[in-house]
Amino acid sequence: MKIKNKKELTKILSAGALVLNLAGGLSSFQPQDKMGKVTKESGDVLNIVESNERKFVNESRKDNPIYVLSVDTESGEYTIYVSQDYSKPIEALAVAIDVGDIIRFRTNSNKNISYFSQDRIGKVPSSTIELIEIEAQEK
Repeated sequence: MKIKNKKELTKILSAGALVLNLAGGLSSFQPQDKMGKVTKESGDVLNIVESNERKFVNESRKDNPIYVLSVDTESGEYTIYVSQDYSKPIEALAVAIDVGDIIRFRTNSNKNISYFSQDRIGKVPSSTIELIEIEAQEK
């Protein structure tokens, strides 16, 4: 197929973009984030990061520690089970985040599947959680 001019090329490219868009190929991923204040941290990852010798930690949990955050947002309280993502280990996240800090977290996957159920309880990869603001410590 030989293209004769710019106008014809523009029509072909526009038609192709329309087909991709209708098929979900373009802009199908609409990431949604929430921001909120951490109200509670829990899980055995807290014992791991607090114990230098790790002698009080269940050996089977070292490789797959549990980390759960409760976060108060303008939409209500979210309970987040943080899943391990090796680009941002949950042990490092647990050291960085404290109660009172402001975080941003992703609420859907790259396929627009929600990480959360209607009651705002869900599982989020650690790499999608970002520390935004650290609460000022009392002196």
